[in-house]
Amino acid sequence: MTKRGRPQNVVFDKASGRGMTINQFTKRSAKEMRRLCLTRSEIVKRKLLTKSVLGKAVKDGRLKETIYGKKRYIYRTELNNFISQVVKKKLIFIAHPIRGDVAGNMAKVLSICEQVHKEGHIPVAPYLVSLQYLNDEVVEDRELGVEANLVCFHRGFVDELWLYGDKISEGMKREIALAKELKIPVVAKTEVTKKDLELLDVLK
Repeated sequence: MTKRGRPQNVVFDKASGRGMTINQFTKRSAKEMRRLCLTRSEIVKRKLLTKSVLGKAVKDGRLKETIYGKKRYIYRTELNNFISQVVKKKLIFIAHPIRGDVAGNMAKVLSICEQVHKEGHIPVAPYLVSLQYLNDEVVEDRELGVEANLVCFHRGFVDELWLYGDKISEGMKREIALAKELKIPVVAKTEVTKKDLELLDVLK
């Protein structure tokens, strides 16, 4: 007498409460993975994250990949949580007087950048790089540096403009004017810049 039982090529699917062939189960599981997850290439193609940010997040363990078949997937819920955390970080343009004590002022800006970064935001100060090869005392060089700063605003690269220092310099005034024109929030972070900013608004 042959013992009856479940055929070897049939599995019991708890989700549907019925038996199905291994081939059917595999197809359903693959479809479910596509619904719940995305591959790295899909994430980059949809411009949800850049390839470099995504790769670093996986390498650091902030995003976990699930291997299914020959593909690696990342669950949408985990991806969305990660993206929401990244988006919270603002790109802050750090405005500070430079002329005069250039080296001293650059050191102050570096310290401010460190503080802003530790607060959870991304500081932006391109002039720290341009001053490595441009001479702030030369008008043409200074204009090149200012132009590089303003490009950050035109490209939509900056979320907010923060003002530091013991005054609002001429270069900072141009940054403020452009930020306001582009509807970028301007935040004075020192008592002096607060007063100078109020005065600029009054003089308009």
